[in-house]
Amino acid sequence: MPDDDKRYELHEGVLIEQPSAAVIHALIVSLLVMMVGNDIRGQKLGRVFGDNLDYLLGEGIILKPDVSFVAASRVRGRAAELFSLCTGSGR
Repeated sequence: MPDDDKRYELHEGVLIEQPSAAVIHALIVSLLVMMVGNDIRGQKLGRVFGDNLDYLLGEGIILKPDVSFVAASRVRGRAAELFSLCTGSGR
């Protein structure tokens, strides 16, 4: 991905510039992360993230969703140790 402070997603090998979010969009994302994240964390199911992660979904497909969920069961190795610190799952 280019290092030019712009947001991009990769769709089937094509870079697509994503527009910056409006304030209301950022507010809704933060509320979703907080509300859904509290419930997910309370049940020790995983972790909810905002738009700060890239997800490699396949060859030539990298997405940066506004809100995402990663199940604790999908995380392995050293990442699982760090993940358990964030979720309180005690793994």
